Amino acid sequence: MRIKKSFFGAFTLAVFASVLAGSAAHAEPIYRGLLENGQGALDLRSNRFHFNPGLSFNKALANVGAYNCALALYTDNPIPNVGNTSTLYRFGLFEATFDQNPPALPLGHVSVTPIGAMPNPDVEFANDIKAEALGDPARFNEQNIFGVNQTDEECREKPKWLQGQ
Repeated sequence: MRIKKSFFGAFTLAVFASVLAGSAAHAEPIYRGLLENGQGALDLRSNRFHFNPGLSFNKALANVGAYNCALALYTDNPIPNVGNTSTLYRFGLFEATFDQNPPALPLGHVSVTPIGAMPNPDVEFANDIKAEALGDPARFNEQNIFGVNQTDEECREKPKWLQGQ
């Protein structure tokens, strides 16, 4: 009897832990190529995020091929089908919509737009990125900066040109 209780307890704990871990995780990455300034810093300022009416991202890092490095953000929920929408993980004032429509919008295209009226979404977005980058630089680099034509490590070592700098 003791073995059954021990097994049941361990099994229940494992299932509970996996449910908690899954609910805290982000669902799906989306990527946007990053420009660099003359000193090689990744440009994360508001003038790089013109919402017109949205920002272009892609579900596949390979589709961001013209850049050395990319910014990755994550959706709260999966967006597997064209038309699916999700808020962004840690950027709750913005949502991502899977809207590929070749040739007008390339395969994997995702539009990021503000939720509701927002006077300066580009500034709000850049300020959110700045808060993330300064709040926990190691986590930001690990989760949000990826190499496209350079390695992940090369991109993560680059300085970040943030809003207000």
